[in-house]
Amino acid sequence: MDTESAIMFSVLIANYNNAQFIDEAIASVFAQTFTNWEIVIVDDCSTDNSLQLLEKYKGNQRINIFVNKKNQGCGFTKARCAKLATGQLCGYLDPDDTLTTNALEVMVNEHTRLPQYSLINSTHYLCNEQLEVLGIADYPSQIPSHESLLVGGAGAIHHFAVFKRAFYNQTIGISAEYKRAVDQDLYYKLEETGPVAYIDIPLYFYRFHANGISTMGANINAAHNWHLKVRDDAFNRRITKLMLNKNLLFNLNDHDYKLLLSYYKNYLKLSGINKSILPILKAGLFIVILSSQKGTTLKLIRNGLKKLIKRNAG
Repeated sequence: MDTESAIMFSVLIANYNNAQFIDEAIASVFAQTFTNWEIVIVDDCSTDNSLQLLEKYKGNQRINIFVNKKNQGCGFTKARCAKLATGQLCGYLDPDDTLTTNALEVMVNEHTRLPQYSLINSTHYLCNEQLEVLGIADYPSQIPSHESLLVGGAGAIHHFAVFKRAFYNQTIGISAEYKRAVDQDLYYKLEETGPVAYIDIPLYFYRFHANGISTMGANINAAHNWHLKVRDDAFNRRITKLMLNKNLLFNLNDHDYKLLLSYYKNYLKLSGINKSILPILKAGLFIVILSSQKGTTLKLIRNGLKKLIKRNAG
């Protein structure tokens, strides 16, 4: 199969006040060895000269530029990028960062090799404001097959993260209300649709600068708080899906039961009891209590859950 003609790659750029850097981001896409791409730019009502700068690209059929009617924030803008994409593969390029020249080619080849995977990510170069390389990030890594990104064990997803749009469309999409930790929201949701893979090659130049959305000063604290919110919602979403789908719950294998236990334990540790999901948490506390008893097995937990659900159904 000729992947160059068969696969379209959508490079997604959510921009807000990055006129200083966005030309470099776009230029790095033009420099790609894989050439069947489009760029989808959504500007979130920038107050700098971003829109004037982007005017010169409007005649290029491969660059699609959209502007929000009002400033909406990162979640809304990235969600709109994904909605407007037409490619089978999608990857976010922050407007203050750039790609290595082989980034798209490597990702197209890996996704072709791993058709059942929802997302594949690489590592990246760490750069100063002038995009001079300071080193290679050591925190992105493969998530073990028996673990989950959400539980916070081994493994981490970071740039350059590329996903299949068909898998993304199985989710509810990026949450528009999130102002930070939007990439984490994306990763958690894609993990729920299929396995994720890691390639140990830097394909992305990640720029640190004073106005970065999550890398400097007060933005770090804001990003951390939003990440807690995103994790809280992800735990809630996964627990609800497992507890409310009786057929799914009865057919869980031992691996999935272990994941369910870890979701509950981590969720309760993270956020405590939320009244809106009290019925679900009651069931979760039942599981945690059972799992803490000496000699308790997954079979006992499974039988206990069945009894609990039948009693509640009656």
